[in-house]
Amino acid sequence: MARFQQQDEDRWISVSDIMTGLMVIFLFIAVAYIRVSQKTIARLEVMSTNLQAKQDTISRILANYRDTKKELFVELQNNLGPHLTKWGAEIDSTTLTIRFNGEETQFRSSKDNLPSSFKVILSDFFPRFLAVISDQRYLQEIVEVKVEGHAYESERKGEDYEVILRGSQNRARNVLLYCKKLSAYRKLPQAVRDQLEFKITTTGMGYGRMIDTNGMFVVKSGSSPCKKCSRRVEFTILTASEQVLEQIDEVK
Repeated sequence: MARFQQQDEDRWISVSDIMTGLMVIFLFIAVAYIRVSQKTIARLEVMSTNLQAKQDTISRILANYRDTKKELFVELQNNLGPHLTKWGAEIDSTTLTIRFNGEETQFRSSKDNLPSSFKVILSDFFPRFLAVISDQRYLQEIVEVKVEGHAYESERKGEDYEVILRGSQNRARNVLLYCKKLSAYRKLPQAVRDQLEFKITTTGMGYGRMIDTNGMFVVKSGSSPCKKCSRRVEFTILTASEQVLEQIDEVK
């Protein structure tokens, strides 16, 4: 009987040893898991901090971009606003486009020479416009100033697209050439003129962007194009949108 009792005690001792060993193993596993979890949490916290910093940087970049456009619009409005009605022009605050759509600024059908009435308006408009785009506060933020010539699809019966496209380009070119002859431009410092020579471009849009009587692109409004309104020239300021995207990519 004593022998069997001793065997039972030995068996229970072995089981308790096994349980103790298992508990130690589980303890080591738990400690290891906790350490791994702590490291993971620490990494996640670092990643979260870095992500927040990147988001803050991107927000600042976008805010600066929006502020520049807003400030430019305010300057344009201050310089040009009181005269827009007289010129038959309007400013788009979103695109920073000055569109001339008055009778005195419209080109005759299939003609690219500047009407005398438009020359008078440009002589009054361009020095005021120039004061904004040559301002050192904005000059570095401006990527391009586009002078766009536009046309009506059927300016002359049988006229093909290439001819109309060339005509719209000539309209833009003639406007720019006239503006460059004005004393306000010629009196600018050479360094400023060099920058503007690089940034001011002319583009012929053909009849791809005809507008209706409400000034809406017919491709979007579905309305009939306005013949007189579509034969026009526009000035558009492009700010550093590409640089903004590059800066955001660098942050990412």
